[in-house]
Amino acid sequence: MEGLPKDVLEAYESAKEVMKKAYSPYSKFKVGAAIRFKEGLFAAHNIENISFPAGSCAETIAINCVINLHGRVEFKYIVVVADSKDLISPCGICRQVMREHVSDQFKIYMGDMDGVKKVMSITELIPGVISSLD
Repeated sequence: MEGLPKDVLEAYESAKEVMKKAYSPYSKFKVGAAIRFKEGLFAAHNIENISFPAGSCAETIAINCVINLHGRVEFKYIVVVADSKDLISPCGICRQVMREHVSDQFKIYMGDMDGVKKVMSITELIPGVISSLD
């Protein structure tokens, strides 16, 4: 995508870099996420477990770590990057975790190794839900 703000490009690079550290020995599917909040930027990667439900997605780790370190904050957007030819979007659990902690203005930037390819608001990604912010 052309014309992205500098801070979004910085977050994209952070997500792409942290993705390299992903622990994904089973699926080999590496994901990085960088979430921007009022106080800064936090990047995380996915961590798998042989008991597949016990693994954690990059998006959820990023959100939960920021809340753990800073308490409730104003999240602005997240950039999600995967080493994949196909564009990915957050899974259903990640969508619900986001919805619990973000405002309707929150954006999700989705990309691959070549850059950000798509942006959606949280209300486009998961419409018609009640959040804790309602």
